[in-house]
Amino acid sequence: PNADKQIAKLEREIARYEGKIKELEAVAEENATDYQKLMEIEEEKAQLDEKLMELYEKWEELNQ
Repeated sequence: PNADKQIAKLEREIARYEGKIKELEAVAEENATDYQKLMEIEEEKAQLDEKLMELYEKWEELNQ
């Protein structure tokens, strides 16, 4: 039962991070000609991707 709560929480967090990444991708498209802005966006996106991978790993551990 406790694992189910943790899984549900992780799934909400995963969805939130996926949403943030999609938003950043949209902002990147809007700023396609602004190299400096793109670099900032890519750096932030890389950090979000890293956190998202950690969440996926935790989710997999709980689902075994």
